[in-house]
Amino acid sequence: MIELPDIFPGTAERLPSEIMARRFDLVIMTHVLEHCRDPLLGLRNAAAILRRGGLLWLEVPNKDCVHFRMFGAASECYDAPRHLHFFGPNGLAALTKQAGFEIANTRGGLARHHSPSWRATERRIRNYLLTHQASTIPPDHTFARSVFLLLKSACTQDGAV
Repeated sequence: MIELPDIFPGTAERLPSEIMARRFDLVIMTHVLEHCRDPLLGLRNAAAILRRGGLLWLEVPNKDCVHFRMFGAASECYDAPRHLHFFGPNGLAALTKQAGFEIANTRGGLARHHSPSWRATERRIRNYLLTHQASTIPPDHTFARSVFLLLKSACTQDGAV
């Protein structure tokens, strides 16, 4: 029989008391901060539950990446209205330092922006913007544009798409 881990309802800003009473070697916040009303509080809470020398693994969409800059509101990374905040590397570094963290490593990704399902979603968003006469219409996310993005992002300093 598989034993399931304890699950407690809460948010990064309002951790359950069962969590606040414990200390962890690792806290993982994958695509959390962009949904927080108060990302700094979420990071401070993560720091509060880490053991001394513990590690925070943090991942957010990069608003400064080539993909986000090209597709803007049609980017699946934009994800309004669910994303309340947008972070670039410098802003995220400043926020994590303000919360008391020391940055050990940063890394950009090259992966999922190029899948057929991702492109299809972004094309649906673009078509919606077209039919609702948005003031700015991003380019269509075609396969050719995806290849261009992949090549361009592979040549950027941090490799971030």
